[in-house]
Amino acid sequence: MNFIDVWITFPNGETAHCGEIAYPDPDKRSRTEPGSVFRYTSDYLSHPKAFALAPNQLPLTNDEFICEGKIEDISGVFEDSLPDQWGRKLLSKRHNITVSRYRLASLLPYLQRDGIGALSYQPKGSANANRPAKITELERLVQVANELEQGLQSNDQDLALLFGAGSSPGGARPKALINDANQYWLAKFPSMNDQLPMVRLECATLDLAVDAGLNIPEHRVETCGRFEVLLIERFDINPQGGRNHLLSMSTLLNDLNFYRYSDMAEIIREYSNYPKDDLEHMFRHMVFNALIGNTDDHEKNVSMMHSDNGWTLTPAYDLLPNYNANPEHATAFNGNGWPPTHEALIALGKGPFSLSDKKAHTTLSEVLASIVKWRKVFRSYQLSDKNINFFKKDIEYRLSLK
Repeated sequence: MNFIDVWITFPNGETAHCGEIAYPDPDKRSRTEPGSVFRYTSDYLSHPKAFALAPNQLPLTNDEFICEGKIEDISGVFEDSLPDQWGRKLLSKRHNITVSRYRLASLLPYLQRDGIGALSYQPKGSANANRPAKITELERLVQVANELEQGLQSNDQDLALLFGAGSSPGGARPKALINDANQYWLAKFPSMNDQLPMVRLECATLDLAVDAGLNIPEHRVETCGRFEVLLIERFDINPQGGRNHLLSMSTLLNDLNFYRYSDMAEIIREYSNYPKDDLEHMFRHMVFNALIGNTDDHEKNVSMMHSDNGWTLTPAYDLLPNYNANPEHATAFNGNGWPPTHEALIALGKGPFSLSDKKAHTTLSEVLASIVKWRKVFRSYQLSDKNINFFKKDIEYRLSLK
């Protein structure tokens, strides 16, 4: 068996050894064995700040929690810590992880102690630490990320910098963690596969979302030599340097096969310490996604976080118009993910989101008033007429669905 120590950083900066994951060697595990087992430490269970890391999967008890099924199974809260395509590519390259060792549980220790959220992982008895890169190192980071994408060689020092700062963030696109005078940022890089100026496009969409009343982190475009980088302030780190624990809707919904916005409303109602506010925020987020065409609205792109005030929705993130020309949303509004009418959005607001008729109509009107300015905002970020025409048909169609 292999053992991983799980640590948590509380909002005040204090750390605690909160649990242990045990998992078998991938080559030795039989089909009848569990993928992994988790248990809380006795010290954490008695800690005054202790809370359930995943209230629906890992309640705060001294039980052992077994993840049944496939060999890579771990609890969703730990999978939330892992990066997607880009970060896993860096982890594999940095640590020479072969296909036979490429299991989710075995990847966790390589995150070390500076991933997204409040959890960190160590092989039992070890002590490791990544570090965010400095803002002054951003140009080097984006250059070596571009070289890595193209399969070019970079020197060991530059690769080590990228490995330390870039192997933890989630998502499929190149990115890294940045520290600028104790203000922490997620830096999202351009990709060699981009058909559109994605950095400026995402920043413009975030500006639209702010105007539409969504809770959006501070963000800006930073020019780094011949590249542009989107900087987004991290909401998992608070001004005191402590951490807020994050859970994706995927984990909270127990990895359903079919996701609906009404399911997210039920999760908010069940777990949020501020359900009225969070239901209003999630409805506004949903309306924005529907009208701007953010079809990549899958369950990992909505999260809740735990702070000293309990559970609440995180700020909205990963907002983009329909750049893949895919009209169907990853999360369904009613029975499917096709663009809903404005009337259907109002019905959802008054139904699963428990809004008054007036509040639902007011929210829709406010988001509409922002989305109609999309061309002006996109042009302010120097998106070309060709870029704007790429989105015109889809966005105008959505705005017309009365």
